[in-house]
Amino acid sequence: MFIAISVNGETFDSTVADWPQTAPGFVVIDEASHHYGYIDNDPATTHLVDALLEMKTAVLITGRIAKATANAVQSAGIDIFLAAGMTLLEALNAYKSRRLEELSDMMPTESLSQTITGPAPEPFPLAVT
Repeated sequence: MFIAISVNGETFDSTVADWPQTAPGFVVIDEASHHYGYIDNDPATTHLVDALLEMKTAVLITGRIAKATANAVQSAGIDIFLAAGMTLLEALNAYKSRRLEELSDMMPTESLSQTITGPAPEPFPLAVT
């Protein structure tokens, strides 16, 4: 299983980016082999869900996420966990020890079509661990 973490840098001391749509990049970790790599994110040309699917991501860890984006990501079968204010290493350790709150535990999702046709999406609250 692959985990993608939206980050503001390429090191384990980098902070988790607040918004995956505009994050400078993602650290992608293969849980089975423990190999990892950094992938640049170009918000102008990258569709987030397509990029996550291309990376074979099963889990997205991010600081916050807009409701419409969350619905699209979850509709693709990707679980979302929130790690606002954490470093990459802190977020990864919190995920492994099951201390991150899963987005579906915080707020029920709406159908994607309802979100797109509705008012501008509101960000989900920051996770506090």
